[in-house]
Amino acid sequence: MATASRRRSPGPRIAARSNEGEGDESVAQWRAGHESFWHSAEVRAALGDPGFTVNDDTLVLAQRFRLVQIAADVRNSRDAGNH
Repeated sequence: MATASRRRSPGPRIAARSNEGEGDESVAQWRAGHESFWHSAEVRAALGDPGFTVNDDTLVLAQRFRLVQIAADVRNSRDAGNH
């Protein structure tokens, strides 16, 4: 894969243009899911910050990728019918 583009802006602006493929049907749904993840005890523990929060001012780095080459083992698996 290769980076096709990068964008850094506040989360709500990224959400409005999101191509994550997560199936969110609205910005509100996208936001609720991401807030749930980032505000979880597991993420806060991993970050070492029990009070960590995201809000409208939190900067997000979004990257879009493009496929450059399919790895040989993946290609061979597809050819063998193992999807």
